[in-house]
Amino acid sequence: MQPDTEQLLSTIQSLITSEMGWQLSFPGHEDGGELEPFIWNAGEQGELTPLNLVRSEGWLQAMAPTAVLDSWLALERAGSVNGETWLVPDRDAAELLLDSATYAEREQLYQTLLEQLQTQLQDLQGWQLSYDADYALMLLTGEAEKQWIGLAPSVPHATQIDDHAPIQMAVLSPSEPQPISEAANSLESPIQATLDRLGPIQLYGYYGGGYNQTHNHRLQLVTEPTLDQVIEQVMLKTGLLQIGSLTALQPTVHDSPDPCFEQLTQFFHALSEQRVYRFSFWNSEHFYMFGQPTIDSSGTVPLQPSSEHNPSKRSPKTATWAGVVLRSRFTYNP
Repeated sequence: MQPDTEQLLSTIQSLITSEMGWQLSFPGHEDGGELEPFIWNAGEQGELTPLNLVRSEGWLQAMAPTAVLDSWLALERAGSVNGETWLVPDRDAAELLLDSATYAEREQLYQTLLEQLQTQLQDLQGWQLSYDADYALMLLTGEAEKQWIGLAPSVPHATQIDDHAPIQMAVLSPSEPQPISEAANSLESPIQATLDRLGPIQLYGYYGGGYNQTHNHRLQLVTEPTLDQVIEQVMLKTGLLQIGSLTALQPTVHDSPDPCFEQLTQFFHALSEQRVYRFSFWNSEHFYMFGQPTIDSSGTVPLQPSSEHNPSKRSPKTATWAGVVLRSRFTYNP
Protein backbone atom coordinates (compact mmCIF):
# COMPACT_ATOMS: atom_id res chain seq x y z
CA MET A 1 0.00 0.00 0.00
CA GLN A 2 1.37 3.43 -0.98
CA PRO A 3 2.07 5.97 1.82
CA ASP A 4 -0.66 8.31 0.51
CA THR A 5 -3.14 5.44 0.54
CA GLU A 6 -2.14 4.48 4.07
CA GLN A 7 -2.69 8.09 5.14
CA LEU A 8 -6.13 8.12 3.55
CA LEU A 9 -7.11 4.85 5.18
CA SER A 10 -5.92 6.09 8.58
CA THR A 11 -7.88 9.31 8.18
CA ILE A 12 -11.11 7.54 7.26
CA GLN A 13 -10.75 4.98 10.04
CA SER A 14 -10.38 7.84 12.53
CA LEU A 15 -13.72 9.26 11.34
CA ILE A 16 -15.92 6.20 11.78
CA THR A 17 -16.93 4.11 14.78
CA SER A 18 -18.72 0.79 15.12
CA GLU A 19 -21.89 2.58 16.27
CA MET A 20 -22.22 4.82 13.22
CA GLY A 21 -23.47 2.08 10.93
CA TRP A 22 -26.26 1.27 13.40
CA GLN A 23 -27.12 4.96 13.67
CA LEU A 24 -27.67 5.07 9.91
CA SER A 25 -30.45 2.48 10.14
CA PHE A 26 -33.04 2.51 7.37
CA PRO A 27 -36.67 1.65 8.19
CA GLY A 28 -36.89 -2.11 8.56
CA HIS A 29 -33.12 -2.48 9.01
CA GLU A 30 -33.44 -3.31 12.66
CA ASP A 31 -29.86 -4.50 13.06
CA GLY A 32 -28.39 -1.42 11.41
CA GLY A 33 -25.44 -1.71 9.09
CA GLU A 34 -21.68 -1.81 8.80
CA LEU A 35 -19.76 1.33 7.89
CA GLU A 36 -16.34 0.62 6.38
CA PRO A 37 -13.54 2.66 4.78
CA PHE A 38 -13.42 2.59 0.99
CA ILE A 39 -10.26 3.25 -1.03
CA TRP A 40 -9.84 2.76 -4.78
CA ASN A 41 -6.53 3.35 -6.55
CA ALA A 42 -7.32 3.54 -10.26
CA GLY A 43 -3.67 3.28 -11.20
CA GLU A 44 -3.54 -0.19 -9.62
CA GLN A 45 -7.17 -1.37 -9.79
CA GLY A 46 -8.32 0.17 -13.05
CA GLU A 47 -10.85 2.95 -13.60
CA LEU A 48 -13.52 3.16 -10.92
CA THR A 49 -16.77 2.28 -12.66
CA PRO A 50 -19.82 0.50 -11.25
CA LEU A 51 -19.00 -2.62 -13.25
CA ASN A 52 -15.33 -2.69 -12.19
CA LEU A 53 -16.46 -2.28 -8.58
CA VAL A 54 -18.92 -5.16 -8.99
CA ARG A 55 -16.16 -7.32 -10.43
CA SER A 56 -13.77 -6.43 -7.61
CA GLU A 57 -16.41 -7.46 -5.07
CA GLY A 58 -16.87 -10.81 -6.80
CA TRP A 59 -20.56 -10.18 -7.42
CA LEU A 60 -20.56 -11.09 -11.15
CA GLN A 61 -20.36 -14.71 -12.26
CA ALA A 62 -20.84 -16.30 -15.71
CA MET A 63 -23.80 -18.67 -16.08
CA ALA A 64 -25.22 -20.87 -18.84
CA PRO A 65 -28.04 -19.08 -20.72
CA THR A 66 -30.41 -21.99 -20.00
CA ALA A 67 -29.72 -21.59 -16.27
CA VAL A 68 -30.74 -17.93 -16.53
CA LEU A 69 -33.99 -18.88 -18.26
CA ASP A 70 -34.69 -21.52 -15.60
CA SER A 71 -34.17 -18.93 -12.86
CA TRP A 72 -36.63 -16.51 -14.48
CA LEU A 73 -39.23 -19.24 -14.72
CA ALA A 74 -38.59 -20.31 -11.12
CA LEU A 75 -39.52 -16.83 -9.88
CA GLU A 76 -42.84 -16.94 -11.69
CA ARG A 77 -43.54 -20.53 -10.70
CA ALA A 78 -43.01 -19.75 -7.00
CA GLY A 79 -44.51 -16.27 -7.19
CA SER A 80 -41.72 -14.65 -5.15
CA VAL A 81 -38.74 -12.40 -5.81
CA ASN A 82 -36.12 -15.10 -5.18
CA GLY A 83 -38.13 -18.22 -5.96
CA GLU A 84 -38.56 -19.17 -2.29
CA THR A 85 -42.08 -20.40 -1.51
CA TRP A 86 -41.85 -19.40 2.16
CA LEU A 87 -42.24 -15.76 1.07
CA VAL A 88 -45.71 -16.51 -0.33
CA PRO A 89 -48.47 -15.98 2.27
CA ASP A 90 -51.09 -18.59 2.97
CA ARG A 91 -54.11 -18.44 0.66
CA ASP A 92 -52.27 -16.13 -1.79
CA ALA A 93 -53.42 -13.04 0.13
CA ALA A 94 -52.68 -10.53 -2.66
CA GLU A 95 -53.91 -12.90 -5.41
CA LEU A 96 -50.66 -12.77 -7.37
CA LEU A 97 -49.97 -16.43 -8.13
CA LEU A 98 -50.29 -17.53 -11.74
CA ASP A 99 -52.73 -20.28 -12.59
CA SER A 100 -51.41 -23.30 -14.48
CA ALA A 101 -52.68 -22.14 -17.87
CA THR A 102 -51.13 -18.67 -17.55
CA TYR A 103 -47.83 -20.10 -16.37
CA ALA A 104 -47.75 -22.57 -19.29
CA GLU A 105 -48.38 -19.73 -21.73
CA ARG A 106 -45.58 -17.64 -20.22
CA GLU A 107 -43.24 -20.63 -20.17
CA GLN A 108 -43.75 -21.00 -23.91
CA LEU A 109 -43.09 -17.29 -24.45
CA TYR A 110 -39.83 -17.56 -22.51
CA GLN A 111 -38.81 -20.48 -24.70
CA THR A 112 -39.63 -18.40 -27.78
CA LEU A 113 -37.51 -15.59 -26.38
CA LEU A 114 -34.54 -17.89 -25.81
CA GLU A 115 -34.82 -19.25 -29.35
CA GLN A 116 -34.90 -15.68 -30.73
CA LEU A 117 -31.76 -14.80 -28.80
CA GLN A 118 -29.96 -17.97 -29.85
CA THR A 119 -30.84 -17.36 -33.50
CA GLN A 120 -30.08 -13.62 -33.68
CA LEU A 121 -27.17 -13.17 -31.28
CA GLN A 122 -23.58 -14.29 -31.14
CA ASP A 123 -21.76 -14.93 -27.85
CA LEU A 124 -25.02 -15.46 -25.96
CA GLN A 125 -23.98 -15.53 -22.32
CA GLY A 126 -25.71 -15.72 -18.97
CA TRP A 127 -24.60 -13.79 -15.89
CA GLN A 128 -25.45 -13.80 -12.21
CA LEU A 129 -25.19 -10.61 -10.15
CA SER A 130 -25.42 -11.53 -6.49
CA TYR A 131 -24.17 -10.43 -3.07
CA ASP A 132 -25.27 -13.53 -1.18
CA ALA A 133 -27.59 -16.54 -1.42
CA ASP A 134 -30.72 -14.51 -0.65
CA TYR A 135 -31.05 -12.87 -4.06
CA ALA A 136 -29.51 -12.91 -7.54
CA LEU A 137 -30.19 -10.85 -10.64
CA MET A 138 -29.84 -13.14 -13.64
CA LEU A 139 -29.21 -11.56 -17.04
CA LEU A 140 -28.50 -12.52 -20.64
CA THR A 141 -26.18 -10.72 -23.05
CA GLY A 142 -25.30 -11.25 -26.70
CA GLU A 143 -23.91 -9.42 -29.71
CA ALA A 144 -25.01 -8.88 -33.32
CA GLU A 145 -24.28 -6.22 -35.92
CA LYS A 146 -21.74 -4.55 -33.57
CA GLN A 147 -24.48 -4.05 -30.98
CA TRP A 148 -24.81 -5.74 -27.60
CA ILE A 149 -28.18 -6.70 -26.14
CA GLY A 150 -28.86 -7.18 -22.45
CA LEU A 151 -31.96 -8.64 -20.77
CA ALA A 152 -32.81 -8.90 -17.08
CA PRO A 153 -35.88 -8.58 -14.82
CA SER A 154 -36.55 -5.51 -12.70
CA VAL A 155 -34.95 -5.62 -9.25
CA PRO A 156 -37.27 -5.54 -6.21
CA HIS A 157 -36.42 -3.09 -3.43
CA ALA A 158 -37.30 -4.05 0.13
CA THR A 159 -35.88 -0.67 1.23
CA GLN A 160 -37.56 2.51 0.04
CA ILE A 161 -35.66 5.82 0.15
CA ASP A 162 -37.65 8.87 1.25
CA ASP A 163 -36.96 12.29 2.79
CA HIS A 164 -36.37 10.70 6.19
CA ALA A 165 -33.82 8.13 5.00
CA PRO A 166 -30.45 8.32 6.77
CA ILE A 167 -28.57 8.68 3.48
CA GLN A 168 -29.86 11.40 1.20
CA MET A 169 -28.59 11.35 -2.36
CA ALA A 170 -29.40 13.31 -5.49
CA VAL A 171 -29.84 10.63 -8.14
CA LEU A 172 -28.45 11.53 -11.55
CA SER A 173 -31.09 11.75 -14.22
CA PRO A 174 -30.66 9.13 -16.94
CA SER A 175 -29.02 10.45 -20.08
CA GLU A 176 -31.14 10.89 -23.15
CA PRO A 177 -31.14 7.66 -25.16
CA GLN A 178 -29.10 7.91 -28.34
CA PRO A 179 -30.84 7.11 -31.62
CA ILE A 180 -30.12 3.51 -32.48
CA SER A 181 -29.10 2.30 -35.90
CA GLU A 182 -31.44 0.58 -38.30
CA ALA A 183 -29.55 -2.67 -37.70
CA ALA A 184 -29.96 -2.32 -33.94
CA ASN A 185 -33.64 -1.50 -34.32
CA SER A 186 -34.23 -4.59 -36.47
CA LEU A 187 -32.45 -6.61 -33.79
CA GLU A 188 -34.45 -5.14 -30.91
CA SER A 189 -37.92 -5.12 -32.44
CA PRO A 190 -38.78 -8.86 -32.45
CA ILE A 191 -37.27 -9.31 -28.97
CA GLN A 192 -39.23 -6.35 -27.62
CA ALA A 193 -42.40 -7.73 -29.20
CA THR A 194 -41.99 -10.94 -27.20
CA LEU A 195 -41.30 -8.93 -24.04
CA ASP A 196 -44.48 -6.93 -24.66
CA ARG A 197 -46.44 -10.17 -24.91
CA LEU A 198 -45.00 -11.27 -21.58
CA GLY A 199 -45.82 -7.93 -20.00
CA PRO A 200 -45.48 -7.24 -16.26
CA ILE A 201 -46.60 -9.36 -13.34
CA GLN A 202 -46.28 -8.95 -9.58
CA LEU A 203 -44.30 -11.12 -7.18
CA TYR A 204 -44.31 -11.43 -3.42
CA GLY A 205 -41.50 -10.02 -1.33
CA TYR A 206 -41.74 -9.89 2.46
CA TYR A 207 -45.43 -10.30 3.19
CA GLY A 208 -47.19 -10.25 6.52
CA GLY A 209 -46.09 -8.70 9.77
CA GLY A 210 -47.12 -5.28 8.50
CA TYR A 211 -44.84 -5.31 5.45
CA ASN A 212 -47.11 -6.70 2.71
CA GLN A 213 -44.47 -6.08 0.06
CA THR A 214 -45.26 -6.92 -3.55
CA HIS A 215 -42.98 -6.02 -6.45
CA ASN A 216 -43.39 -5.37 -10.15
CA HIS A 217 -41.59 -7.94 -12.29
CA ARG A 218 -40.81 -7.30 -15.94
CA LEU A 219 -37.93 -8.05 -18.27
CA GLN A 220 -35.92 -4.98 -19.29
CA LEU A 221 -34.12 -4.70 -22.64
CA VAL A 222 -30.93 -2.67 -23.21
CA THR A 223 -28.82 -2.13 -26.34
CA GLU A 224 -25.27 -0.70 -26.14
CA PRO A 225 -22.08 -0.74 -28.25
CA THR A 226 -19.99 -2.85 -25.82
CA LEU A 227 -20.50 -5.69 -23.35
CA ASP A 228 -19.37 -3.60 -20.36
CA GLN A 229 -21.77 -0.80 -21.30
CA VAL A 230 -24.70 -3.16 -21.70
CA ILE A 231 -24.15 -4.82 -18.30
CA GLU A 232 -23.86 -1.42 -16.60
CA GLN A 233 -26.99 -0.13 -18.31
CA VAL A 234 -28.84 -3.30 -17.31
CA MET A 235 -27.90 -2.59 -13.69
CA LEU A 236 -29.26 0.95 -14.03
CA LYS A 237 -32.43 0.11 -15.94
CA THR A 238 -33.43 -2.78 -13.67
CA GLY A 239 -32.87 -0.72 -10.51
CA LEU A 240 -29.94 -2.72 -9.14
CA LEU A 241 -27.80 0.43 -9.42
CA GLN A 242 -28.37 4.12 -8.75
CA ILE A 243 -25.70 6.78 -9.23
CA GLY A 244 -25.83 10.19 -7.61
CA SER A 245 -24.21 12.59 -5.19
CA LEU A 246 -24.44 12.69 -1.40
CA THR A 247 -26.59 15.50 -0.05
CA ALA A 248 -26.81 14.59 3.66
CA LEU A 249 -26.20 12.00 6.35
CA GLN A 250 -29.13 11.87 8.77
CA PRO A 251 -28.57 9.57 11.77
CA THR A 252 -31.92 8.07 12.78
CA VAL A 253 -31.19 7.34 16.46
CA HIS A 254 -33.26 9.10 19.10
CA ASP A 255 -30.33 9.95 21.36
CA SER A 256 -27.35 12.11 20.39
CA PRO A 257 -25.69 10.89 17.19
CA ASP A 258 -22.00 10.09 17.19
CA PRO A 259 -20.05 13.38 16.93
CA CYS A 260 -17.90 11.78 14.23
CA PHE A 261 -20.79 12.34 11.79
CA GLU A 262 -19.94 16.04 11.65
CA GLN A 263 -16.30 15.27 10.89
CA LEU A 264 -17.29 12.69 8.29
CA THR A 265 -19.58 15.22 6.61
CA GLN A 266 -16.72 17.75 6.54
CA PHE A 267 -14.51 15.09 4.97
CA PHE A 268 -17.06 14.53 2.21
CA HIS A 269 -17.30 18.28 1.58
CA ALA A 270 -13.53 18.35 1.09
CA LEU A 271 -13.70 15.76 -1.69
CA SER A 272 -13.89 16.64 -5.36
CA GLU A 273 -15.82 14.61 -7.93
CA GLN A 274 -18.05 13.27 -5.15
CA ARG A 275 -20.26 10.30 -6.04
CA VAL A 276 -22.60 7.72 -4.54
CA TYR A 277 -23.17 4.25 -5.95
CA ARG A 278 -26.20 2.51 -4.46
CA PHE A 279 -26.38 -1.22 -5.17
CA SER A 280 -29.67 -2.87 -4.18
CA PHE A 281 -29.92 -6.65 -4.06
CA TRP A 282 -33.59 -6.81 -2.95
CA ASN A 283 -33.05 -6.91 0.83
CA SER A 284 -29.37 -5.92 0.89
CA GLU A 285 -28.16 -2.35 0.39
CA HIS A 286 -24.63 -1.15 -0.37
CA PHE A 287 -23.94 2.60 -0.46
CA TYR A 288 -20.49 3.56 -1.71
CA MET A 289 -19.94 7.26 -0.88
CA PHE A 290 -16.63 8.61 -2.18
CA GLY A 291 -14.71 11.27 -4.02
CA GLN A 292 -11.19 12.39 -4.92
CA PRO A 293 -9.28 13.58 -1.85
CA THR A 294 -6.26 15.86 -1.73
CA ILE A 295 -3.21 15.60 0.46
CA ASP A 296 -1.64 18.89 1.59
CA SER A 297 2.04 19.76 1.84
CA SER A 298 2.30 18.30 5.35
CA GLY A 299 1.16 14.89 4.05
CA THR A 300 -2.23 14.98 5.76
CA VAL A 301 -5.73 14.78 4.29
CA PRO A 302 -7.72 18.00 4.80
CA LEU A 303 -11.06 17.42 6.54
CA GLN A 304 -12.64 20.49 5.03
CA PRO A 305 -12.23 22.46 1.81
CA SER A 306 -9.26 24.83 1.70
CA SER A 307 -9.40 28.16 -0.12
CA GLU A 308 -5.65 27.88 -0.67
CA HIS A 309 -5.69 24.47 -2.29
CA ASN A 310 -7.67 23.85 -5.43
CA PRO A 311 -6.60 20.50 -6.84
CA SER A 312 -6.77 19.88 -10.54
CA LYS A 313 -8.80 16.93 -11.68
CA ARG A 314 -6.89 13.71 -12.12
CA SER A 315 -7.57 11.28 -14.89
CA PRO A 316 -10.11 8.60 -13.94
CA LYS A 317 -7.45 6.09 -14.99
CA THR A 318 -4.98 7.31 -12.31
CA ALA A 319 -7.18 8.90 -9.65
CA THR A 320 -7.42 7.75 -6.07
CA TRP A 321 -10.94 7.63 -4.65
CA ALA A 322 -11.73 7.56 -0.94
CA GLY A 323 -14.81 7.44 1.25
CA VAL A 324 -16.95 4.89 3.04
CA VAL A 325 -19.32 2.06 2.21
CA LEU A 326 -22.45 1.27 4.23
CA ARG A 327 -23.71 -2.31 3.99
CA SER A 328 -27.13 -2.86 5.50
CA ARG A 329 -29.94 -5.40 5.29
CA PHE A 330 -33.70 -5.24 5.59
CA THR A 331 -34.76 -7.45 8.51
CA TYR A 332 -37.98 -9.43 8.14
CA ASN A 333 -39.45 -9.55 11.63
CA PRO A 334 -43.20 -10.25 11.47
